[in-house]
Amino acid sequence: GQNSILITPTSTGFTDSDMFDDFKGAMPGDTLEEEITVYNLAADSDYVKVYFQAIPHGANNNPSLKVQAAGETVASMQDFLNQLHMEVKCDGDVVFSGSPAAGSEAVYLGSLRRFRYTTLEVKLTVPKELGNEYAYREGEVDWAFTFEGHNDPDGTSPKTGDSIYVAMTVMGVSAASLAAVMYFYNKKRMAL
Repeated sequence: GQNSILITPTSTGFTDSDMFDDFKGAMPGDTLEEEITVYNLAADSDYVKVYFQAIPHGANNNPSLKVQAAGETVASMQDFLNQLHMEVKCDGDVVFSGSPAAGSEAVYLGSLRRFRYTTLEVKLTVPKELGNEYAYREGEVDWAFTFEGHNDPDGTSPKTGDSIYVAMTVMGVSAASLAAVMYFYNKKRMAL
């Protein structure tokens, strides 16, 4: 699947959209992939610095009501997500590799000039040995993208002494609470 994040002067806040629809129905041995394209449409700065952070659920960050209704707790989600492996690449460079439950520190993805884009490739691997105790499980990880708007120091930007800091924090945009509500269905084998 392919999803996108648009950076605009007003893009702030949290969304509960799920950018990982293709991660549903994962089975043992599966490797699932999604692409997220980040577009800089902010016309009020020359470029933005883009940061990404995966934030696992915990005491101050409860699972969504949907996931709670499915019977998941923070502990059960962490256990499930610890069985999986996720790799995130930005323009071909690995920026995160590990369990989705591990989360990450803020990672600098690079600068985006006005009207340019960058692409994140997200790969989720489910080990083929994953047992039936993980069938029909769900997991969430919030994704936070932070954008800092800056102007070039070439005389065309305002002479305020500092770069215009637009700090557009888009919490969860893809946060889709990585709601990689990664449903995992037990792989059934048929005898021939």
